[in-house]
Amino acid sequence: MTLDFNPAADLATVDATETVTLERRVTPLHNGTVARIIVTHALRAEMTIGEPIVSSRRERRRQEPTDGRHLAYDVVWHLPANQLDEPPCVGDRILDAVGRSWTILDTKSVTLNTRWCCTCRYSTIADELDNSINVLKVVDTKGECGAVVRIWQRWRTAVRAKIQPVENKTVAEHDVVGTTRRYRIFLAEDLTLDHTHRIEGTDGAIYQILQSTGHERIDQVAVVEAEKVG
Repeated sequence: MTLDFNPAADLATVDATETVTLERRVTPLHNGTVARIIVTHALRAEMTIGEPIVSSRRERRRQEPTDGRHLAYDVVWHLPANQLDEPPCVGDRILDAVGRSWTILDTKSVTLNTRWCCTCRYSTIADELDNSINVLKVVDTKGECGAVVRIWQRWRTAVRAKIQPVENKTVAEHDVVGTTRRYRIFLAEDLTLDHTHRIEGTDGAIYQILQSTGHERIDQVAVVEAEKVG
C-alpha cells in the first residue's frame, strides 16, 4: 500500500488555524513602505506568559515584576511556506485575527521546508490599569524683551502606562539632606523619550526622565527611569 503525504498541505487540515497578516519590517530598502501579506491557515502554539524583560546601564536584562499589570506573551506561530514569496524575518510582525501584533524574534524552517516556525512576542499593559500619563516636551519661546523662555507643553496625552517605585536615594545639597524616589515607568506605546521630555501623572506629578530603554529593541518593552520633580 502506498501512503501519500503532502507536508505542504498539512496546516490546511488543522481546525485551530486562523488567517493572519504578515507585516514586513520597514527598512531603507522598502522606501518607508510596509508590505503586508495575508496568510491563511496560520497556527499558533506553545504560548508562555511572563513579566516584561528590562535592562539599563546599571542592570543586566531581567524580568521586572509589575503585579501582572504589564505582561509579555511569547508564542510560536507556524506559517505555510507556500504562501510566502520571501521568508519571514526577525522584526517582522504577525497581526492575528483580533488585531494583536506579534513581533518575530526568531524563525526557522521546519517540516521539510513547508512551514516557517516563528517565535514571537506580544507585550501589553492590562486594560484595567489605572495609570494614564501625559508626555511633555520642552519648547523654547520668546518672552518679554526677547528673552528665550523654556516651557513644557503636552506632546502626547492619555498614554497607558504603569508607574512603579523602584528605589529611594538619600541626597545632600548645601548641608540639607533629602530623599528622592526613583520610578520605573512602563509604556504601552513604543515612544523614544529623552531629556527634552517629561512625564505627567494623573495626579499632576511631574517626572524628570533619567533614562529611556527598550524602544530600540524588538524584544523589550519601552521603559523610562525617572525622578519626581518638586
